[in-house]
Amino acid sequence: MPTRIFVSIGLLLILFTLPAGSDDPNDIGTAHSQAFAKACAAGDIPGVLALYEDQATVIWPGLGEVAHGKVEIEKLAATLCKSGQPGPKLKSQNSKQLAPDYIINVGMWDLTATGPDGKPVTSKGMNTGG
Repeated sequence: MPTRIFVSIGLLLILFTLPAGSDDPNDIGTAHSQAFAKACAAGDIPGVLALYEDQATVIWPGLGEVAHGKVEIEKLAATLCKSGQPGPKLKSQNSKQLAPDYIINVGMWDLTATGPDGKPVTSKGMNTGG
């Protein structure tokens, strides 16, 4: 049975399914976070979208844009996840098992993007959810 985790980064909300490859909730949460960070930093939008469930809702960091479903999420991911930019970096994470197939996940991120002046801007983000 897949494990479901609801995550926000800054105000980024991600609902995803991950096969249970470990009994340790931190391993499951960390695996998803690392997959997101790697795909986003590479500008791999299909890889980012693969981490979302079809009906996921996202509130994106920065402008508070909201997207429902993968078609709308793809537009937002294209603005954050660009090849050549550092992308989000996971600083810490803690996940706890709430039910046999449900985990709550909390972590801290640094999100770096190019600011309006062309210089890198780093903000703090947090992933939370269940």
